[in-house]
Amino acid sequence: MTFTAVIIMILVALVYEFFIVGHLAKLTTRVYLHSSLTHFSFKLKRPSEMFFRIICWLLLGSIPREFAGVHRKHHKYTDVEGDPHSPFLEGYWKIQLGNLFYYQREAAKIDLNYWAKGVPDYGWLDRHSNLGLLVGFLLSCLIFGLLGAVMGLGFFVGTAFGAGAHFILAVDYLLCTGAVNGLCHKRGYKTFKDVEAYNNRFVALLSCGEGLHNNHHKYQSSPKMRTGDRWFEFDLGWTCIKFLDRIGQIESKGPEWPE
Repeated sequence: MTFTAVIIMILVALVYEFFIVGHLAKLTTRVYLHSSLTHFSFKLKRPSEMFFRIICWLLLGSIPREFAGVHRKHHKYTDVEGDPHSPFLEGYWKIQLGNLFYYQREAAKIDLNYWAKGVPDYGWLDRHSNLGLLVGFLLSCLIFGLLGAVMGLGFFVGTAFGAGAHFILAVDYLLCTGAVNGLCHKRGYKTFKDVEAYNNRFVALLSCGEGLHNNHHKYQSSPKMRTGDRWFEFDLGWTCIKFLDRIGQIESKGPEWPE
């Protein structure tokens, strides 16, 4: 086991997490779960829809109807009684660190026929969301196991790097979504003073635009979370959506699609 090989494996694991699967997970949330399915900002053509659904199954374990239902209820009752994950009702650190718990708690009791109306049921994928997480974890271990064998570290040592990378992905994603629902309701700047939530440029950078939360609460159905062409409002999700439109993967556009 050489020192150089270990350093290379660590660097590959960090790049794999932060620049590949981490961005895939966050873009899937931003583009597919949030803008397309929850707010009907646009409708994806089937190939792109199923690509994002598989990524969601492998990396997130989210059930689209549950995500949409909980998020729509959040918009209906923002920071007042009934909000599934308000830092004002539950406390900032509970949302920042335990956002997943509040999401799951609400998803277990919410009336999806009402709150998730129009969101497709994906059948087997929805019913086996935990299996998807396991498959995603095993794929990560397999990729790094093979890389470890090639690097001379051994397959099983490589799988340990894969497991570590996947753990970092989980922590990164959960802290990022916690910041959107926690920090972006407490700190930042407001472009629109008449709505709840704040824009936070740092969170936006980490979350593919989700941190532009004040903008989003003002124009919930807009696929674009930055306002105008402000260079400091980073919205990688909108860049991805424009790319999908350019290659013909947007089937239809909602009423708030930017001109």
